[in-house]
Amino acid sequence: MSAAIAPPAGVPASGCGGATVARPADFGISSSGRSRRAERVASRTPQQGWRAVLLSIVAALALSGCVTQQLVIRTNPPGAAVTIDGQALKDPTPVTHPFLWYKTMTIRVEHPGYQPLEAQERIWTPWWMIFPLDGLWTLLPVPFKDERVFTYTLQRGGGVPPTSSPGATP
Repeated sequence: MSAAIAPPAGVPASGCGGATVARPADFGISSSGRSRRAERVASRTPQQGWRAVLLSIVAALALSGCVTQQLVIRTNPPGAAVTIDGQALKDPTPVTHPFLWYKTMTIRVEHPGYQPLEAQERIWTPWWMIFPLDGLWTLLPVPFKDERVFTYTLQRGGGVPPTSSPGATP
């Protein structure tokens, strides 16, 4: 004779394919028909509701602050191509370009008919962005702007030859 084996949990002992009926409590629903979370929310006092609203407002204000860091590059004459640390910018001067890191940057400026100019520019960290003050500015609901402006005057001659119009005689 074979030994009797107990059926797995949830399977009737008859083993004849009889289905078990799931109870509402198996799905987190109480006898009143509401979810457990809905019952917790309904049981809150008015003071707890105000605390949640106040906490939400404080969190929104805390997450709304920001610091914008950008380079503004101007040239005389305007319309020069700019390369920063080997990356060409798509717009000609005057151009505004965001930056993330305070460091030394290599800025190269080229314009047809002018000598190319290359400069090493050190972007120093401002006092208000040094730890632990740097975190404070991101918590305030006021945007801060760190804008560094560089102006370059290009010298005529050499460099990239100017483009000539078709049909022009030398």
